[in-house]
Amino acid sequence: SLIRFNFKLKSREARFRVLRLKLADPTGRPIRAEHRPEFKLEELLVPRATVLLQHYPNPFNGETWFPFKLGEEGEVVFEIYDLKGRLIRRLDLGRLGPGCYLSKGRAARWDGRDELGVEVASGVYFCKARLGNMTFVRKLILLK
Repeated sequence: SLIRFNFKLKSREARFRVLRLKLADPTGRPIRAEHRPEFKLEELLVPRATVLLQHYPNPFNGETWFPFKLGEEGEVVFEIYDLKGRLIRRLDLGRLGPGCYLSKGRAARWDGRDELGVEVASGVYFCKARLGNMTFVRKLILLK
């Protein structure tokens, strides 16, 4: 059976931790929880619309990440292109459920490398993000 928790939000920036979580398989045998997950409450809310937020940092040196919100389940793919329109890197996050992917650990992340793992040169790049049935384009500036 499922247990449902209800929280009254006092702030969208509020955080909570799961402590003393006990899990069991369908036969009732305990499952050991190895970590104590921490969530921002905003990441647990289902957004009304799908949107790609401003990537951070920009300009960047080394890596940048792309926070986004999915209003409904869908395939999530980020493609990085150079100024000549050549595909540099494809980040396929797969099929994701509705939710807010805002933190560095949940958002898409580009490490400034191509498909072969080679660091790309400083310059202007473009990110095409397909979030479900929506497509967004962002300009990226890589400075080394």
